[in-house]
Amino acid sequence: MRRRDLLQASLAGMLAPKLADSAVQSAAQSRPASGTQKAPQPAGMRSTGSTHSGIRAYVGDLTYSGTTAPALVVELGLPWRFVSWADAQYVPCWDIDGLWYTSEWLETLGTKSAYDFEPISDKKLRYTHVELTEIGPARAVVHWRYTLCDTKERIFHGNTRGEEFHTIYPDGFTVRKLVAYPGTGEPVEGQPVMWEVGEILLVHPQGSRVEDNLGREILDISNIAGDTYRHRFDPGMVTFSGIAQIKSNVLCRAHPASRNWSEFIWLVHLKNRPSPFVIVPNRQDLFPHLPCAVCGGDHPHTMLWQSLVTWKNWPQWKEEYEIGVGATEADLKNRSLTTCVVSIQGWNHPTARYNDNSSIPFDPKWSPPPGTTWLMYQGVNPGDANYPRRLAASWLHPAEVKMAAGRFLGYEPAERAYRFEAVDHRVDFELRPAADSPQINPVVIVENWAFGNPRVTVDQREPAPQDCAVSWAGTRLIVWLRCEVEKSARITIQGWPEGS
Repeated sequence: MRRRDLLQASLAGMLAPKLADSAVQSAAQSRPASGTQKAPQPAGMRSTGSTHSGIRAYVGDLTYSGTTAPALVVELGLPWRFVSWADAQYVPCWDIDGLWYTSEWLETLGTKSAYDFEPISDKKLRYTHVELTEIGPARAVVHWRYTLCDTKERIFHGNTRGEEFHTIYPDGFTVRKLVAYPGTGEPVEGQPVMWEVGEILLVHPQGSRVEDNLGREILDISNIAGDTYRHRFDPGMVTFSGIAQIKSNVLCRAHPASRNWSEFIWLVHLKNRPSPFVIVPNRQDLFPHLPCAVCGGDHPHTMLWQSLVTWKNWPQWKEEYEIGVGATEADLKNRSLTTCVVSIQGWNHPTARYNDNSSIPFDPKWSPPPGTTWLMYQGVNPGDANYPRRLAASWLHPAEVKMAAGRFLGYEPAERAYRFEAVDHRVDFELRPAADSPQINPVVIVENWAFGNPRVTVDQREPAPQDCAVSWAGTRLIVWLRCEVEKSARITIQGWPEGS
């Protein structure tokens, strides 16, 4: 099945509170699914670091859904963990009691190719690489690099690639930073008709049933203000065997009010498991996009899958294919399967809606410039349905900073962090959030820190050990605090004189 045909068919229809400790402890006692190995550390794993805050990382062989392959795993002392597995082309995923969730990768397709181009086609792992670039009590950073290729190992436009930085804090809340480098080689595949930067994918473990993991009301999409659209699948299980069975919609048609939202918060409803979420800002500086290809509005093009389609070409699949390889629930007896829920595209060309790909010209500069960067905030929701909206407000609307000592360098959304420089081995400031944007578990980075192990206080009191994590990355001091600042908080980081 051609990816282009799939998009044309689906788009044709578009044209006519604080962390709840008790809940976390309860979820931690749930029995892992049979298809995955959980902590304690699996046999063959080599520890690469551990911290008193609960962050622990290791690399080695991981068995999932009947196959064993190398993996990089970040444990957080929570009932979910971060996994980057070779049999999934090292795509970063959240393992939630055996069911995996990812917000996808960079993907494109050309007007002259039957294939789509994405890192999951790199079945021989020639171009996909993952490494742990930072580990400490305050956070872990995972760096994933890949090319956009097909299963014949051809790279789109010769050298198209992407890289991602996943900055993971002890609460599990993670900033995904995606950087795109469109190719500069001969465009034998034609022009790219879209650049997809996010898609909610769920991986069902071997031995489960799709209906045990998902219901019809699978996804809430909302903004910080609480305006919400609930996405539903059509009844019944649908197997992918032809375009006639594919049904989809776009968010701006399904819920026109969303065209004016300043952010999109996706909250996935899983059965018997906590809910993963991803937050997408509708801002050109944080999430660049062209006008929507359907309504022309200033928001990313968001496609909603309405048919419950399952695929078996990822993960674990080793054979060649053009686009998806359809599956049935019977296949789950032998392997894992993937379900697509929603797709978000920063660049979507009108050509994708028509069979005649030469009818609409392409601007030579249509693709995003090399180095274009998108930010998403994601994790697993430990609280009620309103909690991701509070997290979105905290991330996208930082507090006012009033300095008492040191220099404020600004707020960095890619790290969800307030950045400072110390003066006289000290940083002292007050966070003053807006009334509707409490700061949840704030992060402080002090650049060029050379003053030893600091003393950290919040409102002149030292936090409990589990509520404060401190680490270094080179000369950067990183402080993570478990607290919720609703009105104000005085934060002081006191070091020792240099050389003492």
